[in-house]
Amino acid sequence: MPSDRYIPPSDDQIRKWEEEKKTKEKFHGQRSELIEAALRKLKKDELIELLMRLDMFDPAVRWSIVADVGLKRPLDLIAHDLRQAIEIATRVDEKQRDTNFFYSWQAYEETERGFISLIGLGELELAKKIALEFMKQASYQVECSDEGHMVYEIEICLNPLIQAVADDHLHVHRDWAIEMSHADGTGCICHSALEKMVRVPKV
Repeated sequence: MPSDRYIPPSDDQIRKWEEEKKTKEKFHGQRSELIEAALRKLKKDELIELLMRLDMFDPAVRWSIVADVGLKRPLDLIAHDLRQAIEIATRVDEKQRDTNFFYSWQAYEETERGFISLIGLGELELAKKIALEFMKQASYQVECSDEGHMVYEIEICLNPLIQAVADDHLHVHRDWAIEMSHADGTGCICHSALEKMVRVPKV
């Protein structure tokens, strides 16, 4: 019968891990230097073309470019990009249920930026509507995981919106807080902040 007793790694195993780490760091550094040298040889138009190709194939690169250059997007594009980030962030592979499966922290970061963009434009109602969609999908992802590590990222995404809603005459948004609580299949995401809104009586 297998034992659950923890067996610490041997000195040889620790040395092997340390050597593997050093090797990875060495090659990562070499690769970065080579890439930088090659990029510096490209003309401006060639760099733009390269970035546009990366933008097409890797959403994380697109999000980084948009954030770094401070891209001014129309409202409908912000909402579209936010929904796309939510879809990627909250993906669930049903074959990996009840495991600590991989999820995209970059997509969660973009989700947070998307909500902040809508708040900055004064689009609270649109942000609240998308937040309901997000809560349903994100809480389902938590339910499907083993330990729900993504709860932290989910709350980071929602906190700016919840704070903005709270600052905008709290009682007006009581019904939304109730909907958000009902949409949360786990009953724990931003629970205290939403419960505070729910307790505010209707006027």
